[in-house]
Amino acid sequence: MYPPAMFSERDLSAAVAIARETKFATVAIAAADGLITVHAPFTPVESKTGATFVGHVLRTNPLAAALADGAVQARLVFLPAQGYVSPSVYAEKRVSGQVVPTWNYVAAHLDGRLRLVPETEHLLEILATQVADYEGWVASDWQLSDAPAGYVEKLSRAIVGLTFEATDGLAIVKLGQNRPKEAVAVTRWLDETRPEATGIGHWMRRHWDAAAR
Repeated sequence: MYPPAMFSERDLSAAVAIARETKFATVAIAAADGLITVHAPFTPVESKTGATFVGHVLRTNPLAAALADGAVQARLVFLPAQGYVSPSVYAEKRVSGQVVPTWNYVAAHLDGRLRLVPETEHLLEILATQVADYEGWVASDWQLSDAPAGYVEKLSRAIVGLTFEATDGLAIVKLGQNRPKEAVAVTRWLDETRPEATGIGHWMRRHWDAAAR
């Protein structure tokens, strides 16, 4: 299995949980003229499976044209955190020197069907849903209705809505599980020397705090 089972699990609900926290995805589909890869925010919505997401892209986005003839198989990749770990951090470096660099990261791969939402169907509802999710995430209360209706309607003509139904998921949580005794040192090192890597530090603290309970 790759990534190794120590760092990953083929579990839709675990992958969806990571996606819910990340909110921004890389979308990949195979089109007639090659691979199309774009980046866009996606928001989970209530559904029977719990694995349905909505999003939107500009009408000029190549993804919109690729979906014009119907739903396609797609992969959404969510990457909430990643960070380089120097072997200089490990205690083993001073004992045997048998250490090498690594890269810790958290990711979710969701595979499923991606389709366009008909132009007049639910587009504003999708936008309102996304705004509510993201504004709540940053502790703000701006709503789509705070903007003039005519302004929103005009801008919405330039975009298309998307729905994605995930049917399979892979959750990857590579946070030094192969070196549990080094977890505290690595997390502290990230906090002290890599302030830009606070995301991976957060995920490491959360993982190892849970493992200690």
